Amino acid sequence: LVPLSDSATAIQLTNAAGTAIVNVDSINERVGIGTISPSDTLHVAKDSRLSVYFVSHENSADPTNLILRKTRGTQATPLAVQDGDSLGSVSFQGYSALAGFNRTACSIVGAVDGEPDSSGDSSDMPGRLVFNTVPNGGSALIERMRIDNAGNLLIGTPTSQAEKMTLGAIGGINSFCIRNTGVS
Repeated sequence: LVPLSDSATAIQLTNAAGTAIVNVDSINERVGIGTISPSDTLHVAKDSRLSVYFVSHENSADPTNLILRKTRGTQATPLAVQDGDSLGSVSFQGYSALAGFNRTACSIVGAVDGEPDSSGDSSDMPGRLVFNTVPNGGSALIERMRIDNAGNLLIGTPTSQAEKMTLGAIGGINSFCIRNTGVS
């Protein structure tokens, strides 16, 4: 444990060779593991394969959880999320030699898909999962697939119902239907 005199670093843990292992940036409220310049709240870096493990040892059927939470408002005064709010995402990025930084290739986003707490139901939080990719030669994420709050699997860019392929219950009947009414 090495207290440093610079204005940003409050605490730094080093190995026997004096190389920084953990760096706490007290001004920006960031922690770096394997980096002395954390770029966000928690920044983990390594010059070889990097893995993160969450391991739970207990005699029950309960899972190990990774929970991404979102509110509107502040920590002191949280406010309810709204229809369309993204609740969390996982982005997959690669370094671009031409751009000089990491670019997102694809992402999975969890979002609110309806009205939370509808009809006074405090357990109501309708959701959807959205899968996005960037096409070759492109730079923007495009929605490719979604699972909506009704359990429908929608494939394609959801700009209109006519452009979607839908798998799921049709008209309240449990059936298998593939429909694409768009023009190719």
